[in-house]
Amino acid sequence: MGIERGFVTVLVLFDFSKAFDSLSHSVILTCLRDLGFGDTALRWMRSFLSDRSQSIVGLDGQASQLEYTTSGVPQGISLGPILFIIVINTLFSRLHYCRDTTIIFADDTQFYLSTPISRIGETVGRLNSDIARLVGWSHDFGLTLNTRKTQAIIIGSAQNLATIRTLTVPHDIVGSERIPYSNQVKDLGIIISCDLSWNRHVNSISSKVHNILYRLKFRGSFLPPSIKLQIVNSLVIPHLDYASLVIADLSGYLNTKLQRLQNSALRFIYRLRRDERLTPFRRKANWLSILSRRHYFLGSLTHQIITTNQPLYLSFKFIPIDNSLRRSSRIHSSNFTLPTPRTNIFARSFWITAIQYWNSLPRSMQNLSSASSFRSHLLASLLAAEPL
Repeated sequence: MGIERGFVTVLVLFDFSKAFDSLSHSVILTCLRDLGFGDTALRWMRSFLSDRSQSIVGLDGQASQLEYTTSGVPQGISLGPILFIIVINTLFSRLHYCRDTTIIFADDTQFYLSTPISRIGETVGRLNSDIARLVGWSHDFGLTLNTRKTQAIIIGSAQNLATIRTLTVPHDIVGSERIPYSNQVKDLGIIISCDLSWNRHVNSISSKVHNILYRLKFRGSFLPPSIKLQIVNSLVIPHLDYASLVIADLSGYLNTKLQRLQNSALRFIYRLRRDERLTPFRRKANWLSILSRRHYFLGSLTHQIITTNQPLYLSFKFIPIDNSLRRSSRIHSSNFTLPTPRTNIFARSFWITAIQYWNSLPRSMQNLSSASSFRSHLLASLLAAEPL
């Protein structure tokens, strides 16, 4: 939305050093008490966290002497991340400017603010003000920010980025360290470029998939197709599917590049020549093409948003065309208001493409309230639409 309004967005991505291991047990109990947990629950949690020990296995295979731990949340169980989230959510109360523009996923924390270019200095100053509060909060809660892994980027249109390069933009400051602005950052495995192009991210996917297939050709070429299909579904397809809706606005060139990766995987599974038709074997593998796979995920997520009103930050954007339908009583089969985009980037955004795709679905499919039933009908429809 920043680019749509002619703004640039300053994004800072923070990294905590050993966050799950550093959290003090007393801090966790204090946060639970502040949330209203009673004495019985707090005693149970203290018992759960205390008297834990750990040792380290050296290169020689020998374990060190057991030592008791006084900090850290147990990992490998569902309660560990929940406790960490309870603690890190207290950060919001400290912030002034980024309270509504802070994104937290476990120990990955990000601040961003959008601004006209004329006010970028003031905006960076506001970011630095909240970064100082983040540093203070981290110190109070026994956590350490890793400035070497902290990243900053300015995102905008090509025209605005060209203007930015002619200016002296203040740096983001973490503690006493200046964080340089990068042309690209890595966020939860996604490479984000300053102009929101996906060339570098697709190149990264291509490198990973080619490396996996290269190794498989030497070690697994003798396996039967059924086993190779399972291996590829486990090792290759997740790279092609991961965050596919984030990069839904791929250019035709980049989409073709991803499709060629899927084609290479099919040739490996079924030992096909380069000039052999792939569509019958894609059907045999029960695969959709790359573009149809994105449509499948797009339809599935849109159905979830409409039927559950979750997540709220996406749900409120889906406004029925018939304004007399209240959100609490809207029917699944209603079409939704399509905003008029000003820029190509916004026109290819999730919000616009999701509404366009939903409105294009037949009413019989829109009316399906069961998520599993909707997905099965959507998959069948997409498979039937694949070229023969």
